[in-house]
Amino acid sequence: MKKLIRSLKILLELIIKMFEKLVPTNEKVVLFSGIKSRTYSDNTMHLFLYMNEHVTDFSPIWVTKKRSLIPLIKSTSKSNNVVYAYNLKALWYYFRAKFMIITHNSNDFRGFPIENKEVINLWHGIPLKSLRNKVKKFKAKGLNEENSRLLSDYKKYSCLISNSDEESEILEKCFGVDIKDIYPLGMPRNDNLFKKKFNSLNKSYNSEILNDKVILYAPTYREDEDQVELFPFLDRNLVELHEFLEVNNIWLLIRGHGFDGDIYQLFNSDNKFPRFIFADQNTFFDTNTLLPYVDILITDYSSIFFDYTILDRPIIFMPYDLEQYRKIRGFMLNYEEVTPGPKIYTQKDFIETIQRYFDDPTWFGDKRKEVRDRFFKFQDGNACERIYNLMKEKAGF
Repeated sequence: MKKLIRSLKILLELIIKMFEKLVPTNEKVVLFSGIKSRTYSDNTMHLFLYMNEHVTDFSPIWVTKKRSLIPLIKSTSKSNNVVYAYNLKALWYYFRAKFMIITHNSNDFRGFPIENKEVINLWHGIPLKSLRNKVKKFKAKGLNEENSRLLSDYKKYSCLISNSDEESEILEKCFGVDIKDIYPLGMPRNDNLFKKKFNSLNKSYNSEILNDKVILYAPTYREDEDQVELFPFLDRNLVELHEFLEVNNIWLLIRGHGFDGDIYQLFNSDNKFPRFIFADQNTFFDTNTLLPYVDILITDYSSIFFDYTILDRPIIFMPYDLEQYRKIRGFMLNYEEVTPGPKIYTQKDFIETIQRYFDDPTWFGDKRKEVRDRFFKFQDGNACERIYNLMKEKAGF
């Protein structure tokens, strides 16, 4: 059955490629999408919003496989420039489009061949942890068929976007692309953070909560079916921790990686701890529009902390499985060197660190600035404009 499905997909792509040659390209048509065409967030969303508001010489179109996102996309972009992926209109836009804008890989437009398009991969985070052919388990076992395909697709992209020359060099190593095709122009999602221009995109946000003290706990994904252990302390006492949050009027938002499934709901399924809020994409659809409301960030190996240094606010690291993670996934950067905050292993230290940060948010400030200046070549909030100018150049405008 799998072979049959695969054969049908190949046949469909061949048919699409054939019709693509018959339809003339329109240099103005730009297709955007989220992860696997099922999300609306991150760098593609922010560039899409910028182009809808400020650009007249391109026609930005958002393609989604999730119908429920269409009203949100229309309301935030103040336009009707969105199409459902599974209809003929989307196929027509694909035939006409010169550009396809993604944040992860070709799966963001799975089913649409990319060979004859200008594909711009905006990427989605400074690579602290190893990627693709630098991931240790892949180096030991070899890439599977899917990862091999995705890696080969990187060489078909017109360009990758990074934040700095150092990041460009890392992406070159991970994906095997020519460094001349990696442009350190900055990430669209950070423009508003640099400009301190905080909008109200997330209409579903609970404004009362966000007006209080807010901590965001954002651990990253674990490989090999391991799940994140929340609050991984030997002295963990959730009743005591929740009482501390209650007394100090602190809300603790928990936002896991999209691949972590229902672990966050199961953690608090009986709702005994209302100060723990599960901040998934259904509640807060875009992380970077949430960050301005966050007073302290907690993470382990997620690259979210790089973006958060733009706001120069406190960061706590909880690398409870550092050596295991180093062995299975690996790092592209020196973890201890680039993480600007204390490493916490006990609940006692966790509570004391939160108290200290609220008393003195400048603690580790020099280290945050050092990391920010190292990894963000531009700090003017004009990444969208630079990428737009690059697109004009590639379109011949």
